[in-house]
Amino acid sequence: RDQQANAPWQKLERNLLLFLQLLALAALVLALARPALPVPSLVTGSVVVILDGSASMLAQDGQDGETRFDTASAAALELVGELPASARMSLVLAGNPPQILVAAENDPARLREALESALAAPVEADWPAALALAAGAASAPGQSEQGIEFILISDGGLSLSERAGTSASSRLNLPGRVRYLPVGSQALNLA
Repeated sequence: RDQQANAPWQKLERNLLLFLQLLALAALVLALARPALPVPSLVTGSVVVILDGSASMLAQDGQDGETRFDTASAAALELVGELPASARMSLVLAGNPPQILVAAENDPARLREALESALAAPVEADWPAALALAAGAASAPGQSEQGIEFILISDGGLSLSERAGTSASSRLNLPGRVRYLPVGSQALNLA
């Protein structure tokens, strides 16, 4: 036993407590390393979301009774959830008349509250006025001029099809990049 106790390299005996301690140490080291996976996000920098609130958005596409406006609001809520802490978001409801729901805000609770209070109306959207409001919201205090992005959530009442040599942002007179998120499964509806 004395020879065995004094040998420099010995085979470790199986010890459950030792394995649990090593596992806890590995978990602690991993937690301190703060691992992260890069997730692509649609939202970066300053964003202006233009939400279509026209009569066509009151159409129900599915069997569950959910309207296109409900689907568009859910898509906007997802964008709020993806909003980085340093970014600011403005919300514009395109109705008649259009309105700014919130301008240059980075508090997700206030953005969600504004989206939940938004309602579609049985009217035709005043798109020129809504786009002018969106451009104004982009130049509001707190919004950076560089990297502004406009996200239009609609069922297609405003044509964004590409024409030769012109981009969506230049056709719509918006000072930044424009992205279109379509909602609705059918082009025809009662509205």
